[in-house]
Amino acid sequence: MRDLARINRIQGLIHNIWLQHPDMRYGQLIINLHNKYLYQKPRIRDMFYVEDSDWEEFLINFKGFE
Repeated sequence: MRDLARINRIQGLIHNIWLQHPDMRYGQLIINLHNKYLYQKPRIRDMFYVEDSDWEEFLINFKGFE
């Protein structure tokens, strides 16, 4: 079974990023984060295959939208 604590950690990271960009709608925020992640990881074509630990690391190191 996967670590259940990851859910709150990842949601907390998204929450903190959203507070920095409160004018974005939730879907807009997620798509923008998704696109930024895929830009940094060109070998990844679909978020379906991204491990939660990789997504969490990306969110931890996220520096904002340019």
